Amino acid sequence: LPIYITEIPDNAFKDFKNLKTVIAYGVTSIGENAFAGCTGLETVEQQFSGVANQAFLNCTSLRTFEFRIKEVKESHIGYEAFRGCSSLPEISIPDVVGTIGDRAFYDCSSLTAVYMERFDPPIIGEDVFTGTNTDLKIYVHPESLSKYQDAWPSVAGKITANDYGGSE
Repeated sequence: LPIYITEIPDNAFKDFKNLKTVIAYGVTSIGENAFAGCTGLETVEQQFSGVANQAFLNCTSLRTFEFRIKEVKESHIGYEAFRGCSSLPEISIPDVVGTIGDRAFYDCSSLTAVYMERFDPPIIGEDVFTGTNTDLKIYVHPESLSKYQDAWPSVAGKITANDYGGSE
């Protein structure tokens, strides 16, 4: 059942266990905890770049998250935005994301690939990738490799060059 809205407020769908797919086209913002605890949520496509604090906290079935950017200059991923999304295997982070909050991907135990589209490293908070898969690789543009390794020393060993610059 399609619902056409431009903003999803804080806690809007919190703990909706049977929600499986969110396609947020035309939505300009998703509030804090908007989908937290949606344990049946598997797929999200959003047309803007920002992810609010704890927006997808403990969405344990989330397997696909896709940013579809439309006319955004600068954005962020909030603290604990994807914390506990234990089924998420990979994510591409758009070049407009300038900050990634504390514990954004904490306990994303299946996360093995993060594709950074930005040439200059975003500012990251504490424990952003703690509890991710031990095989996690953070792919960056080859000419940005040393910048990322210098800016993100806690995960420098997981950062590698990606000739494609995204999850193509």
